[in-house]
Amino acid sequence: MEGDAELEIMYEFPFLSMSGNSQNWKGFITTEGQAIVISLLAPNFPSAEGVKLNFIDLNDKSKQYWTSVLDKISETRCGSFLELLELIRTQVDPRADSDDKCHSVNDGFIVANPSLYSTVIDEIESVGVCNVVNLSDDFREIVMNHKDVSDREHRLKLSIPIGYPKVKAKVSSDLPFPPEAIMWPSRVPEIYQTFRSHVEKCCKFWDAMDELDNYVKVVDPSQPSRNHYHRKVLLENNVIIHLTFNALVPRALPQISFSGPERYVEAFSTAIDHECNRWDDNKTVIRNLQLVLGCEFVLKDSEHSEDGENEEALCTVCYVYSFEDEIPEISCDCGANFHRQCLYDLFVSDISKTALRRCVDCPNCQMEIRVPATFAASTW
Repeated sequence: MEGDAELEIMYEFPFLSMSGNSQNWKGFITTEGQAIVISLLAPNFPSAEGVKLNFIDLNDKSKQYWTSVLDKISETRCGSFLELLELIRTQVDPRADSDDKCHSVNDGFIVANPSLYSTVIDEIESVGVCNVVNLSDDFREIVMNHKDVSDREHRLKLSIPIGYPKVKAKVSSDLPFPPEAIMWPSRVPEIYQTFRSHVEKCCKFWDAMDELDNYVKVVDPSQPSRNHYHRKVLLENNVIIHLTFNALVPRALPQISFSGPERYVEAFSTAIDHECNRWDDNKTVIRNLQLVLGCEFVLKDSEHSEDGENEEALCTVCYVYSFEDEIPEISCDCGANFHRQCLYDLFVSDISKTALRRCVDCPNCQMEIRVPATFAASTW
């Protein structure tokens, strides 16, 4: 009996879905080419007795609208939940309120032609419902996942526009490429297959990044995600090496630059220039850098200062480590560290002859620190 009732409802109201032993029905009531989101609790399904709105799933506009509809039919007796839905449909008028705000798509009340949802449902089924981890109430935000050969989970997010499929979906993912680097297809199944293909191509890149993140001290990004294709890694003597990778050839020589005490930066830069021909794509990134630079990395979660303090050296000016998403990247030979902005503030406030020489006195030891050329260019 209950199973037959469920099938009848699904036939008559294809945009309603059930959960919780047929007690929670959520989706859309369609009429006159429009679809309106609704959520109902049916504690005595398939009977209509005790049916009420599920306010948790509705915004304020939808609550107000459906409350008024149910009030209109409250005196009419309905034996079954299906009869109640059919009665509700006769009362629905998407033009009842001329307030455009009420009917805006962003407000989640009146939404697009139901053929859009039929298309989205069909395409989700072709991809496999098991690959969908989240689907918004209006079917316009889809989050899908895919596990690579190393069992790492990757996410693909699609924003479906009103004009879909004539208008392409907006795509975001955790792939380690700039957004413009991928030409995405127009339909959900093809987008998902393209995503899976790129995931498999990037497995070696993520292997290399996992090694870096798990072995050495990565200072930026502080919480690396799968789409980050750069790393700032702490070396000895408070030097930070900046690495930018090509995700398709992760063991190739990356783009490299340094920040830190000037004399050490110059030595490392010279080593890269003279020894880069020793780079071997068959070795790991860490091993190659050790060979080329002739130095060791600061290990993850280690203590590298002599007095046992935490390795995250605070800025000598502001006394914090992370400032506006920046870390101290400029260092004095005495060990003092500075955010670029903090050092710049010292530089522009210095009216002494030191500033004219494009240097600033270290607040810690009074040694001169040469400022980046961009500081001087923006000041003089």
